[in-house]
Amino acid sequence: MNQERYIKIKQTQDGQERRYGDSHYRFEIQSDLNEEIIKRFCTEILRPCHTIEDKWRENCKKAGSDMGLYFGGFYTFRNKGNGLFEYYVFEPYCD
Repeated sequence: MNQERYIKIKQTQDGQERRYGDSHYRFEIQSDLNEEIIKRFCTEILRPCHTIEDKWRENCKKAGSDMGLYFGGFYTFRNKGNGLFEYYVFEPYCD
């Protein structure tokens, strides 16, 4: 039995807020798919990012921190209920 599924994406924030500033990307996703599928779609396809905020911030506090991890940025993913999700990606400025 074929059953149609949907993902509706609205980008609410895109790029730098000012010159030489960090980049911010925010999406609202509405879907009838489960949370794990949506999270994987966001982190692998929509705006790839693989580091959660806590791990990124912990790395920044360490002496001799991993700069690759730093410049890769971080993401947050939140289930707002009723099939609505929020996905946010932060990328630090790099000249």
